[in-house]
Amino acid sequence: EVGGNLAETIESLATTLRRKSTMEGKIQSLTAQGKLQGIVMTGLPVLLGLLLNFLEPESMEKLWTTGIGWTVLAVIIVMEMHFNSGPGREGGRHGLERDWPAITNDYRARSLNAIVNTGAKTPAAFNIDDVHRHKLGEIISEYDLDAFTAKDREAIWYRWHELDCWPDFPTILAKVREKFVVASFTILSVSLIIDTARRNGLSWDAVLSCEMIGKYKILPEAYQRAAKWLALEPGEILMVACHNFDLDAARQVGFKSALVRRPDEWGTAGPPDPTPGSHHDIIADDFPGLARQLGLRI
Repeated sequence: EVGGNLAETIESLATTLRRKSTMEGKIQSLTAQGKLQGIVMTGLPVLLGLLLNFLEPESMEKLWTTGIGWTVLAVIIVMEMHFNSGPGREGGRHGLERDWPAITNDYRARSLNAIVNTGAKTPAAFNIDDVHRHKLGEIISEYDLDAFTAKDREAIWYRWHELDCWPDFPTILAKVREKFVVASFTILSVSLIIDTARRNGLSWDAVLSCEMIGKYKILPEAYQRAAKWLALEPGEILMVACHNFDLDAARQVGFKSALVRRPDEWGTAGPPDPTPGSHHDIIADDFPGLARQLGLRI
């Protein structure tokens, strides 16, 4: 004998299964609604552009035929891509409505603050991938995003390995390497640099990750170790970045510095330090401009 009322047990199980089926139907409905909203919001700018082009062709002509117009279109495309990437992309699958660009910027800022200056006393025991995973947990908790499954969370943090580089960079990188040794000196993990390099067709002369050094920017030892591994004096190295804090730390140990403006790096919020320091050796609006100041014909 096993005891208990078998009929009652089966009836209870059937009721539970019916409720589960009803709940799954509601979830699928909400998911479909979220996807439809995402499609509509993504396509709305395109439809409005086509409508305006039909109603006011002369006014819209400059958008298609001038350099400024193409720049505006590029900015729009980049903003659309930002909206559909990372947390926003997974949030749309669950029908969640949040300020995804702001959340993404918060996620990025927290990760950056958690990794800089790591390894001051002892070699760092973690890398940026570990930080991205940990900080994502904080973001999910604080922004009430518990609907994200383990699979969703894996997809979000791994999005860092799938980022597209700035479109003006790959061609210039190849051109600069014809004359100079070009190394990626970064707080990012080795695997992240490999993945993004392969995705974007980038070819470096060397990858120097702070993960390999055990000390992270903006510790002076990180820059000094990079120079030693390249068998160069600090004064023979030009550090290129879009952040003053990184370049200023490099200059403290003797590097030269070049700042390339990236005003859209943080989306519409703008970069935390938008004004380049006047002390940098080179200040460029884009990577072709950097190449020209290095004496290359572009």
